Amino acid sequence: MSLENTKKLISSFISELYLNKKSYIEVYQLLDSIEYSDSLSSLYEQFYERFIDKSSVTKKIFVERLTSISNSFSLEMTDDMLDEDKVYRQFMKEYKERDKHNFEKMIYPLFLFTKNLYFELIKNNAKRVFFFAREGQFMKKLFDEMVKEFPGPKIKSEYLYVSRASTFLGTLLPITEERFDSLCVQYPNMSIETFLKNLNFNDIEIKNIAEKLSYDIKVSINDIRTSKEFRVLLKMKSFVKLYDEKRLSAKKRFLEYLNQFEINKESVLHIVDVGWKGSIQNNIQKILENKVIQGYYLGLVHYGDIVDYEKKLPVLFEYTNEHISTNGYLYNGNRPFFEIFLDADHGSTVNYEKNENKIFPVLNNQKKELEMFEKYIRPVQDNMFEKYVKLLDILKYSFYNNILIEKKINRKFFLLNFSPTKNEAEEFNKYYHFENFGVMNYSQFKKNEKLGFFIKIKKYVRFHDFIRNDETWQYLKLYNARMHMGKVVLYLYKKSIMKKHDII
Repeated sequence: MSLENTKKLISSFISELYLNKKSYIEVYQLLDSIEYSDSLSSLYEQFYERFIDKSSVTKKIFVERLTSISNSFSLEMTDDMLDEDKVYRQFMKEYKERDKHNFEKMIYPLFLFTKNLYFELIKNNAKRVFFFAREGQFMKKLFDEMVKEFPGPKIKSEYLYVSRASTFLGTLLPITEERFDSLCVQYPNMSIETFLKNLNFNDIEIKNIAEKLSYDIKVSINDIRTSKEFRVLLKMKSFVKLYDEKRLSAKKRFLEYLNQFEINKESVLHIVDVGWKGSIQNNIQKILENKVIQGYYLGLVHYGDIVDYEKKLPVLFEYTNEHISTNGYLYNGNRPFFEIFLDADHGSTVNYEKNENKIFPVLNNQKKELEMFEKYIRPVQDNMFEKYVKLLDILKYSFYNNILIEKKINRKFFLLNFSPTKNEAEEFNKYYHFENFGVMNYSQFKKNEKLGFFIKIKKYVRFHDFIRNDETWQYLKLYNARMHMGKVVLYLYKKSIMKKHDII
């Protein structure tokens, strides 16, 4: 490869590793003053002195990273691969291809997330990263493919079978000290039976407790923590005995499960999850106590304080009291997309059991969930991965204008949100979701309601309030209500917002 292309490749990676949102062009202009020679040590010195933030990147780390990048020069590369105009034309050709499958556009933000994640991990000198089940299964597949293809440092990935349920029990304190905040603040209204299921009590144990109580444990209670039924339960000796056995065993088994990955070798535990508050990271941090955990999330979304906020990085977007990223205005608009299309081929992790000196996750494999995955989600993931490989082949050398490509990627998600096909809306109406923590029930996205003429008029009168809300898929609500004019107004309003913030 020519010296000029060596310069281009280094500049593209320097822009990713150290200058974040700046395009490679800006970095390339800075590099014009660099004196290139056959000596890599000379490059090290010049780059380090002129462009690197010495407060966050030591000379040793910088040398290791640039050496790793330099080692990739042995790959067979042509001038075309580093030709910005040609790379952009190839990308746009693929970009303009008509979708062959429903929800194909979802792969664009997932590509952007994976690329950003890769470079954030490199910045933090990560050698190994742990993806959380279940959304992490497909995220890991995308990440591994990118690591394989990118001409940069190789990072090993692991898959952890974890969930809020499987990590929650091991964090609990003795009954006289525990307030159950991480459960009851988000889900204040539930039955005693549901509360016990969240503590991993089985059907027989729940039945035995119910027989000793004078009320119906299946009845939902408003603000369960302040109820007399809850106070009676917490004073029951048989409940307290089982509660202590379960919480102590859960903590022990979970630690044994983690130790199988030799996490003691990690100075920092780098973890990846979809989001939105980092509850599982909070639970693991309580159990591991002194271990440093750095979380990487597709997005952070919360309207109060986020626990350990400084140890949680929103890789694609953020929509919190602390900060709203530019992309937050777009990607916060339909978070269920990510939860649905990042589903896995197995159920949620309930707890862990020991068999022949090895710890295995116990999974809640709901038949309906697995059927939906095989019928609808797996085909979408297979189609997305096929598209992902094509994008990766075009953009794997990272030599393009980051800002321009990101806006194009954002537009794909915008169109999926506010101008989907009829087939996509109809298919999404068939989806359902099982909430495996808290309420523990199924929910379907389609609401079966027929709106009369006057109800529609009433909704149009209050339409301004509706379109300002961005927590659900607004288009689908309008589609199901046959509010066709509303879909047009929604599209135009949201487009103006995205243009205003220079998102698309």
